[in-house]
Amino acid sequence: MPREYVRLGSTFACAVCGTAFYRSPAQIRAGASKTCSRACMGVLTSGAGNPFWGRRHTTATKASIARARKGRGTGNQHARGYRHTDEAKARIAAASRQLWADHREQMLANLPRGAAHKFAKAPELRRHRKQFTVRQRREWAGTNCAYCATTEYLEMDHIIPIFDGGTHTRANAQTLCRGCNLWKVTHVDLPRYYAARSADHRG
Repeated sequence: MPREYVRLGSTFACAVCGTAFYRSPAQIRAGASKTCSRACMGVLTSGAGNPFWGRRHTTATKASIARARKGRGTGNQHARGYRHTDEAKARIAAASRQLWADHREQMLANLPRGAAHKFAKAPELRRHRKQFTVRQRREWAGTNCAYCATTEYLEMDHIIPIFDGGTHTRANAQTLCRGCNLWKVTHVDLPRYYAARSADHRG
């Protein structure tokens, strides 16, 4: 036999319309025991019933609110949430510089040869990178395609693909036009990729 619903809360009379309504213990703890609905709550807290009726923020309070809202913006996903004020940023920067000045040797000693952090590696040695960096494209790009010698729609290409052990080094970089690069991917790189996969499956 199903258990009868047990009400652990209390019943109240609405302060606006007098209707009896039930509130759970959690609602009672939250203070939702004065009105039966949002409409009645709006009537109760409008006009003189509003605890802030006739009151105004002081100048200091307005300044504090303005500082807290500074930099948040609207309609921009990068402007959501709290952002530090200019004064807070200046204090953080000063504290960081002082920390580095006071403990530079100790902080450097905690990094063995500077190789503990991932950014200590050269860009071409980062395993997660699949494309040439902006600096590499700017410094290594040629003026014409290595296959057809055209000067239009040029792109950087790995001579030996990354999946086949190629690296992001200048010796493994060449400049191709978009058409030649697409031809190389289709007729050179993909066959090598499928051959390597089939060899792995046979092994």
